[in-house]
Amino acid sequence: MNKTKIDRDIDNRKLTITRRFNAPRHRVWQAYTDPAMPDQWWAPRPWKTKTHSMDFSVGGSWHYSMNGPEGEQHFARMDFLKIEPESRYVAYDVFADESGNTNPDMPKQTFTTSFIDEQETTTVVVVVDYESVEDLQKVIEMGMEQGVTMAQDQLEDLLAD
Repeated sequence: MNKTKIDRDIDNRKLTITRRFNAPRHRVWQAYTDPAMPDQWWAPRPWKTKTHSMDFSVGGSWHYSMNGPEGEQHFARMDFLKIEPESRYVAYDVFADESGNTNPDMPKQTFTTSFIDEQETTTVVVVVDYESVEDLQKVIEMGMEQGVTMAQDQLEDLLAD
């Protein structure tokens, strides 16, 4: 199995997440951008993701919740800023409430997600920029690195089916 690599750049408020998937680029792109797909892999087990709405277009957004085994619900919203089909997208991601309103007390981040075609495999590079060092440190403490790794492992399994 491929491994997720996460590089921390605390001074520049950035995480770089890299993972190679054993699938062609169009399938990996679809797993990230088709409204039916992220619910199958985005949340680390035993948590599950539920998409409440998704408009994958510039100016559109994805409103979703991460749902825990004890009935916990944490909402988020990702606003799509730039899209280069099957190549890259840029999105602003925030913790939110059930209506999609930003939670001002939680970290805010910008994701630049790139899909690099390598014949039969695809490398996904996600650069996550934070508004402050404190925001970056908070998501690290919350277990973001472990959660992303688990979610990408699930995506690898999904793509193998």
